Amino acid sequence: FPPLQEFIANEIFDKTMTSEEKSDHAEWILKEPCLPWSFPFDPALPKVAAFPSPVLKKKPATIGAEDRLLKEVAKRLKETSSKLESAEAELASYRQAKSAIASEDCSVEIHHKPAHEVFEGLPKKVSVPVPVGQWEDGKTPSAIPEIDKNYVFNAETLYPILNGINKQLIPWLQGHTGTGKTTLVEQIYARLQIPLYRLNLDSDITRGELVGRETLVSDGAGGTMTKFVEGIIPKALQEPCGLLIDEIDAMRPDLAFVMQRLAEGNGFTLLEDGGRIVAPHPEFRLYATANTWGRGDESGLYAGTRSLGTAFINRFKPYLSVEYMSEDDECELLSKTSDLPKTKCKLIAQYAQEHRAAFLQANVTLPCSPRDTIAFARTLVDYIPMFGETTAWQLAFKHTILNAADQDDRQTLDSLLSRFVKGDQ
Repeated sequence: FPPLQEFIANEIFDKTMTSEEKSDHAEWILKEPCLPWSFPFDPALPKVAAFPSPVLKKKPATIGAEDRLLKEVAKRLKETSSKLESAEAELASYRQAKSAIASEDCSVEIHHKPAHEVFEGLPKKVSVPVPVGQWEDGKTPSAIPEIDKNYVFNAETLYPILNGINKQLIPWLQGHTGTGKTTLVEQIYARLQIPLYRLNLDSDITRGELVGRETLVSDGAGGTMTKFVEGIIPKALQEPCGLLIDEIDAMRPDLAFVMQRLAEGNGFTLLEDGGRIVAPHPEFRLYATANTWGRGDESGLYAGTRSLGTAFINRFKPYLSVEYMSEDDECELLSKTSDLPKTKCKLIAQYAQEHRAAFLQANVTLPCSPRDTIAFARTLVDYIPMFGETTAWQLAFKHTILNAADQDDRQTLDSLLSRFVKGDQ
């Protein structure tokens, strides 16, 4: 930083020597830096000295001038050291609290609040702090899920996840199809106002999409050059966000090593980019959902799942089981999300309980999620004025649930519904 060096040197020269001493001595020159200081802002920057060693070509004429010079240098160095420490602390705070999501030009400040101020129904004694995003100019990225005001949280799963966010844990959410594992995390992040990225480990995703790959780009001079373009994981790691790995127990073996590196929690090593280490943002969190506990399918319902290594599974805590909604909770949900009378909502909720019991016992292969029952209730409301009660029940059931089942399941499911709605038709 030559301009800074000259400024310091000239300032010291002007303020420490009298006019007579200045006229008797030659100008200042800058030699090799004598101080081992380096700007601490970015470890990737080259080590450069903050200040030079100003030296006179001639020895000062008086001892007084030399003393004043040394005292002034010491004073300036002390002041500058203090400013550098403050700047470093301010920069660290800025990096923790702000993130620019380049693709959408959004900037956020992260504030920590007690959980009971963000999630209704939690007692005030639940003082675990959770991060809450405040976006500048009200501009939020599309990755923030939309709040479902009718969503019902279960404290037995909500609190462990919030505690995991505070303690930087990696929850493993196990549950059958349709229990709402993904929706649970989405609704938490919707209320935290922090982006959540969902990554499905299906058969089509590649290692390059996860980690990154070398690509050809223009060098600005009519030619091309290779450049490493980061994948989903390193991009998400550098943002205040959640990364949800869906169906992690179905991942291919070639992706297992990538997930192992990510779950270690000490940064992500990009072997594909010369071993560069990507440090995680302080508010980055990782989640995994699965139909099993990672030790293979014991129910016979999920043939595509695999048995994962014990060392990998042990990196996740806590292990949470996400169950289907209770009958009363589902009845309340249907009442809030449709104009159907509560008596009819109760019948649909009772049917859903029987349907899920048959699914868990492998009597039917079609699961029943809250999305199915909500669609059933809303369609029934729409169909009753047109077709009447009896036909409306039959058509709404067919169009939202029954027609999605295979031929073997349809008779079983049809008989289940008839138990509850026959008297209502």
